[in-house]
Amino acid sequence: MIYATIQALAYEKDRLVYTYPEKQANSLVSNFMKTLYSAMNGSDIKVISTGGSEVTLSPSVLYFSLTQSVGEGMRIGSGANPVTMADYRLQSEITTNISFSGHNFVVSIVNDATARLEITRSFTNTSGSSIQVNEVALYTRTGGYVAYMIDRTLYQATIPAYGGITVTYRIYIVV
Repeated sequence: MIYATIQALAYEKDRLVYTYPEKQANSLVSNFMKTLYSAMNGSDIKVISTGGSEVTLSPSVLYFSLTQSVGEGMRIGSGANPVTMADYRLQSEITTNISFSGHNFVVSIVNDATARLEITRSFTNTSGSSIQVNEVALYTRTGGYVAYMIDRTLYQATIPAYGGITVTYRIYIVV
């Protein structure tokens, strides 16, 4: 079995102020399945980029790569529409008054039957007003550096004024 969770921690000036509950993510969209298909089958396949255009994903590229550039990796948004399989981007990405860290990755063996991959990224609010987050996504890229989304999860968290949140996306495999 494979499943994913998401969790956020809110900070004010390096002080933890709130731990949001961990919840099931499991909002993988059709681009995820197409990427998996291409990787396993060794065939080109079309995915929908975050810009809404159809692009070819070739089996010779690095799959599921999360880079540090602006349009890729873990992203946050303020949209609240339900997730659909056809989603290809955040409903309303938060791009102003926000800065973000690189990703941290940790693989661990939880017990004899469970392995976990943690992907963590911090987001800092550079304004004097709080920012409401309602959605989190994972954007990866094609070999031509075109971003496309593989997961969108509705998850509410508030980034305090001049504070930040650290979001952790966990993928578990259980035998």
